[in-house]
Amino acid sequence: MKRFFYASMGILALAASFQLGTQSVKASGMGTVATMTSETRSGTTYIYTLTDEGDLYYAVGGSTVNSYQLKGNIFNQTTKTKDATWGEVKEMFR
Repeated sequence: MKRFFYASMGILALAASFQLGTQSVKASGMGTVATMTSETRSGTTYIYTLTDEGDLYYAVGGSTVNSYQLKGNIFNQTTKTKDATWGEVKEMFR
């Protein structure tokens, strides 16, 4: 009976934390945050935030981040490509 109780409480705790964690996130100056990720390179943490309008913000810091800087908008940029003739494209895939 104890195991069933502990398993039930564990599932309840997971469900409650998921429900609380899925609230929409708002940041001052930015729109609704669509996604957020971080990476650490050479001991420095970089935090990237993408809003639903396509604005990409980044911040450099550890556990305390002072300000986000606008990197650009992903919807207003073109993809850089190299001009190639049809013959060059066919040769590339032979």
